[in-house]
Amino acid sequence: MVSSTPPVIDDIAQLDAPWLTAALQARGFDVTVASFTSVPVGTGQMGSSHRLDIRYEGDPGDGPSSLVAKFPAGDAATRETVKQGYYAEYAFYAELASTVAIATPQCYFAAI
Repeated sequence: MVSSTPPVIDDIAQLDAPWLTAALQARGFDVTVASFTSVPVGTGQMGSSHRLDIRYEGDPGDGPSSLVAKFPAGDAATRETVKQGYYAEYAFYAELASTVAIATPQCYFAAI
């Protein structure tokens, strides 16, 4: 199992099976992503979200079969306008979500 943290990416076009493998392995999953499909979800005013259905090489163990990948807006002006919101969401999932007694989605990777 390789456990290096993948580089930050900011667009669904940059997402590939090796990147997903690295992100999941960095979280402790002993998996190798063979392929995935992506379908846009949501309306995308401040960014884009994509539901990923994941297929693994061999036994998937406890690796997720699907997840949602979120990316910032493609437009630089929108990114600038909402950058504090991006940081707040990142900080919540990266630093606080595991400390609060409310239901939250599991975060597999967060970077900014």
